[in-house]
Parts: sequence; structure tokens; C-alpha cells
Amino acid sequence: MMGRTRKPGLASLWRRNLLLGLLFAAAVAPSASDGRPPGLTFVPGSTRKVEQLVADIDRETKRPTLSRTEERFGVIGTDLGYSFEHEGKLFFLFGDTIARGGTGDAIATTAAQTGEGGVRLDFVAGGDGKFLKVRPPGVSMATNEVPLAGVSVGGRIYLMVRTNRREGASTGSDISKLVTFDEQDRRFEVLRDVSRLPAGHFVQVSLHHATTPIAGLPGQGPAVLMWGTGTYRKSNAYLAVTAARNYATGEGTRYFAGLDAAGEPTWAADESRAAPLFEQPVIGDVSVSFVPQVGLWLMLYDSWPGRPDHENAGIQLRTSMTPWGPWSATESILRPVDAARGKLMHMANTDDGLEWPLKKFNGTSRRSEQGAIYAPYLIERFTRVDGDRLKLYYVLSTWNPYVVLLMRSELTVRR
Repeated sequence: MMGRTRKPGLASLWRRNLLLGLLFAAAVAPSASDGRPPGLTFVPGSTRKVEQLVADIDRETKRPTLSRTEERFGVIGTDLGYSFEHEGKLFFLFGDTIARGGTGDAIATTAAQTGEGGVRLDFVAGGDGKFLKVRPPGVSMATNEVPLAGVSVGGRIYLMVRTNRREGASTGSDISKLVTFDEQDRRFEVLRDVSRLPAGHFVQVSLHHATTPIAGLPGQGPAVLMWGTGTYRKSNAYLAVTAARNYATGEGTRYFAGLDAAGEPTWAADESRAAPLFEQPVIGDVSVSFVPQVGLWLMLYDSWPGRPDHENAGIQLRTSMTPWGPWSATESILRPVDAARGKLMHMANTDDGLEWPLKKFNGTSRRSEQGAIYAPYLIERFTRVDGDRLKLYYVLSTWNPYVVLLMRSELTVRR
């Protein structure tokens, strides 16, 4: 597929990027004085944990969490935490949630406006007063069948969920489905299948509602952009776009199919013709956000090339001036070895005190169960640009402890 992707012509690329900046955000940063486009460079050593978002006690500090989710909602542990805005509230979608009295997938909200003042989560409750479980009618939501992403379009909440797995493992025919969620009625409605393994490229996804036209995209009106991966941690990243007015049906969805000889993006109606955005076929969870202050798209994802000590293992960052690229070279912002040293995840068979919950479902200890870092989902509301520094906030899952952390990394802005 990469053979169809040609390097963009310089004049064409500058013209497209200029149009993007003018149309999408008046605050886009100008080009650097040396003629290069604006860029971001990760500040080594800047990645740190801001706080633990779930459970009652922070496993590292041993202090109470702000949300105290077990005391207030019965939520003992969970993972994922993809966020999106809807009518002034910030929503979080959590995966397999361990709670007093049962398990399921959960939704929480917060009124927090920044990442530094403390994020207090309020879990959406069902009719029984317990946390509302994400259960679209007729859709299996067992272990590892989870809500992947959400977006607000036309006053409606749309969720993407992954299903068709068996006993927590992939069946090789996993499906991503689009559903709606009515916050007032606490009701889910299934709309359509989006992608299916083994050939699908959008089983893990990140969504963005572009309310202003972006030069180079098919169509002229508002659109929903979808970045995705296929087989978990065995896939490149891909891009699709759907007109916002057709999002419920998916009519007219187009897939990025590479660049033409002039460096312009081409689009196909068939998912099978989707072209990788870059070559790195080991991506799992992916998240993309636009930063209008610098006129750049940011992509975070977890990458597992086969060895935890590999330079590209863990959480990776790329940037681009357009949704399709060209994307910058990858930068590692958190490696598994650094997460262990930083007391973020449990090291198997050690007495670091991080394992959580202390017992598995079968009652055995989790002391021998290795932690991991994954699902680095950007929180667009919290992004801050201060002078030549961009502060990037995102959630991070650690498996053991089975919690979600709020993280921050800093980037130097080149204008």
C-alpha cells in the first residue's frame, strides 16, 4: 500500500497547509523565520503523572484520590478513558470496569477545565443508582468488548464500540459499531457496523468533529474524521472522513488512499483501498487531536514492536499539518522501563505495592501479573500553549494497577 503514496510536491504542500491554517483556526502559528513550517519537539524527561483518576487510594502516593470512585460509585478499577466534549461537559468512556456488585463498561463526566486543578469524575448512573453500563441492545459487551471513542455531532452523542470477541480474546472478526447515547433517557441505539476484521482498518478508532471545512478533504461542509487501526498492535494507522450530515448512516464515507503526483490527497469509497498514514504496523490504541494555537495535528498511540526495551515501545507521538500527513518521525514520550521506574505500573513479583486490585476474580494474588502502559487518549480541553511550550494532557492505562492516570508531557513549539 505504501507504494501508492508519493512524496508531496513542495509548492502543493505549502499551498494546502496555508489553506488549512486560514480555514481551520485564525490563531494558527506562523511559519518559522527560517522558512520551515511550525513544529513540536518533545522535551525529554517532561512526562509525569498528574493524578490517578479512579479507585479511592493512589497506588503510588497512598493518598486519597479526588474522585474516590469506589466510595462514591462502587468503581474499584477500570481502563481506557477516551474523552470527548458534549454540550459543555467532558465525557470519559471506560472499558471493562470492576465494581462492587458487578462489572461492565462505564461513562463518566467532569466539569474540570484544566488538567492541573484536579479532575473529579462523576460516573453516569443507571436506574438502579449504580454506574450505567454501556449495553447497546443486541450487542455483546462482555470482557474486552468496550467503548472505543465518542463524538458529539448535531446535539447527539455517538459512541464507537468494539464487539464480536470471545472470552476476552479476539475472534479475528472483531467489529466496531456506531451507536448513539441519549444522556437524558440513558438509552443506547445501534446504528451501523463501521469496520470488521480481518481486513478492516478501523476497529480501534479516534474521532474528531471538524466543524470548519479543511482544504483537501472530500466535500465542503463539516465532517467527522476517523483515524483507526485494525488488528490490535499489528496494524498501521489509517484515516476516513464522513460528512457530518451523513454520520448516522455513513453514506459517502471516504478513505485516504495516498497522495497523487502533485502531493494532493486521494480518497476512495472502498475501505480496502485505504492507505497507511505511515509505516509502523505495531499500533494498538490511537488518539488524535488538533491544536489550533500551533496549527498542528497530534497523534498519540501505544506501540509494541516485540520487545519492551525497544526504542519505539510504549507511548509514541507524531505531528502533522494535515489530518493525513505527512506525519513527523515518531518520538517516544514514555517507555515501559521508564513507567516502571516512575512508579506508574507494577513490576511482576516485586513488593512495589502498586498491584491493584489485590486479588483477581478467582481470588489469586496479582503480585505476579506484570503491568503495562496503553491507551494514551488525548484530552483536547486541557491542552495549553504557554510561550514556546505546549502542555499535552492525556489519560493512560496501566493494567496493574488496573487504574487510569492523568498524564502530562511538554513539547517545545518552533514558530
